[in-house]
Amino acid sequence: PVVVLTAPVRGPDKVKALDLGADDYVTKPFWTDEVLARLRAVLRRSGGQAPPASRTLRIGGCVLNLDAHRLTRGDRVIALTPTEYAILEYLAERLDRPVRRAQISDAVLEVEDAHESALQAHVSRLRRKLGPDAGHLQTVWGIGYRLSPGDPA
Repeated sequence: PVVVLTAPVRGPDKVKALDLGADDYVTKPFWTDEVLARLRAVLRRSGGQAPPASRTLRIGGCVLNLDAHRLTRGDRVIALTPTEYAILEYLAERLDRPVRRAQISDAVLEVEDAHESALQAHVSRLRRKLGPDAGHLQTVWGIGYRLSPGDPA
């Protein structure tokens, strides 16, 4: 459900918002009780479905938010390249399972980068950025890599 809450506007703006999919429209000034009642009504009409919970994964002291494509430690965002993020996300979707290097390369790396040494370089930089939590990105000898949210082995 979408409820638009805005400053006073012209009638055509309200119509446009409703035509674009808003379920209700409330303008300032408003009473908090009225807004809450409108939210309850919209939820009743929609079957009471709340939005899905954010998909997050704790990796040691870091939090990987799969919806926001963001890795954080505390309040600090850890800057990742698109490839580093893609590797982390690919492993997170296969949490605690060993994943072959070739699978990761095929799914994540560009064709010109799809050599094993390129993947190793990306993983090495990713581990540096994970810092104290790098042990959660484990090498599985003879296979590839595993992402483990628990204590590193």
